Amino acid sequence: MTVNEDIARQLHKLLTQSESVLSLYYDKSSWPKIDVTLSQLAEQYTRIYRQAPNALHAHLHFISAPYRHSTNVLVKQSVVLCMLGYAHGYTEQMIHELLVAGFASVLCANREYDKLATDKPLSKVESQKLKLRHQLAVKILDTGQLKSPQVTRILARLSSYELSISRKSNTPLYDNVTLLVAIATQITNALMKKHQRTSLPAVIKQLYLNNTHTFVQASLQLLARQLNAYPAGAVQQHKDHQALLLCEEDKHAILAIVQSGKITRLIKTQRRQPQRYQTIRVSDAQLLYRVWSRVPPKPLTTTSDQMTEALHVVEQLGGENFSSFRAIEKTIAPFGEIETALSQAARLYNREAQKGANLRHCLTMVGLDAAALLCQRVLVEQLIVQLKHPFAKDIWHKYQLFAQVLAALVQQNYGHHYEHILSPVSAAIAFMLKHHSVDIKRFVHASECADNPHPVSLANLYGFMAFDEEAFKHYFHNHFANSEAHRAFEQSELYRKSKLKGLSLTFTAVKILTLQIIDANFQTSAWQRQVLHDQAKLQDWPSLNALLAHLQSLGLYNLIE
Repeated sequence: MTVNEDIARQLHKLLTQSESVLSLYYDKSSWPKIDVTLSQLAEQYTRIYRQAPNALHAHLHFISAPYRHSTNVLVKQSVVLCMLGYAHGYTEQMIHELLVAGFASVLCANREYDKLATDKPLSKVESQKLKLRHQLAVKILDTGQLKSPQVTRILARLSSYELSISRKSNTPLYDNVTLLVAIATQITNALMKKHQRTSLPAVIKQLYLNNTHTFVQASLQLLARQLNAYPAGAVQQHKDHQALLLCEEDKHAILAIVQSGKITRLIKTQRRQPQRYQTIRVSDAQLLYRVWSRVPPKPLTTTSDQMTEALHVVEQLGGENFSSFRAIEKTIAPFGEIETALSQAARLYNREAQKGANLRHCLTMVGLDAAALLCQRVLVEQLIVQLKHPFAKDIWHKYQLFAQVLAALVQQNYGHHYEHILSPVSAAIAFMLKHHSVDIKRFVHASECADNPHPVSLANLYGFMAFDEEAFKHYFHNHFANSEAHRAFEQSELYRKSKLKGLSLTFTAVKILTLQIIDANFQTSAWQRQVLHDQAKLQDWPSLNALLAHLQSLGLYNLIE
């Protein structure tokens, strides 16, 4: 009787399909659907990793003899990417994008990988193909049905990032998403070196020592913890036999006794023996697949994700008129941790700048008109601070920067009016985290030109062209239909420049000013300069130059520069 009977079948299917997908490059008729196939394979990896992380971790230490060298490369690289993605707490969609980029990086040169593994020299054409494999992958994916700018961006930078983290070049490392794939490829290459086999812990340690980049080091630390949490594949001695660790629980471990490359029996033991990781060549189907059906399931432990519930509450706080403080308290009750942040935010509403003693005190200090909007802002800020995203720090910094520029322009950083006009910005950030998580990039998207009929978008600050118009429209109409400020912000995003008026122009001015601070190369058009002059005058600034001088005095800066 199997304990986890479906895992063996899924593992066999996963490895078989990983091998078959590598042949798609040589069949041009399959190119239009290749991205769909890669996406489906990515879903298989994440599904099995959630169900049986130990099984996939063990495959990091196996050289699966029934499969080609390039298949082993693809499997190991994919498992490392799953480890990194889940250890960071990223969304499934984000992890799928990482996996597809990883597949594509192997896809176009798999025969060259196989030839190198047999110590055969590559021809000049083959060497060039290996060098240009990422560009070839971009070309193929561009013919597909699922256009993914994220995957294209990763592949475009991957070669230079791989060289940089292996200390062969000094390329600036700004794109954290590409860094994750580069880490996975470097670890896989080290594990698969034919004449210089090394263990996974040793590779992680060496990469950590070779890099001072904060994100690289943090990722490697998380990878080591993930390996420690699910240590399957470690080898130890049990009496006179070599044993392979299959699963480790609080009070016991399950070991497979291996003789001549085959499992002879399974044992359960409470003794803790010294263990090590090493590469093992495996041809036994029992060890590759079947034994994992006999191991008690130990699904992946993930942190609870409050994002969906929090976004729903953000929508409620911005779209409803609350008749009492009690109603607001009831709405935010699931998020008790925001009370500390609220007490700090409410200090601006106290003449002596004292923080609130408790939640009700905070709300009464602010007043009923502004309390719900303040709660909405603080909850969004908490979401961003706790966000599991490759560019979480950048998202938070730009949000703060936008809020500071808005406060400077309207010469007010608290009160109902300030919370009223900052509320739609908080709502738009919440929408972006929900609908455009994989589109967010570190560098801005500044494509404004004189003949562009639309103003700049908040999306431009976060590296993509625009929000999904229909989804954005539905979101604002559905949740904030009665709010004049939300309507104005929606217009600043979706209307043509000629139709903007009132508060929508104020939002546009703040976006322009923030872009100027973030991007030193951003050039304003004549229309944008006129908007800035008009808004400076409208907000009682002596001149636009006076406003710009004030912004400069605040010491606002770009996180990269």
